[in-house]
Amino acid sequence: MNVLSVILSFFGIIGPALGALMHEFSALPVLAYSARLVAYTARDAR
Repeated sequence: MNVLSVILSFFGIIGPALGALMHEFSALPVLAYSARLVAYTARDAR
């Protein structure tokens, strides 16, 4: 997704603001997984 944003921006198809939004939306799954790991405890592993 980030590579696509860079390519589209390079060719002038999208602007910098839309490229930044695409980057942030592609980071949401990483953020959600990190939030899930914060609640993880050792007793959950049993």
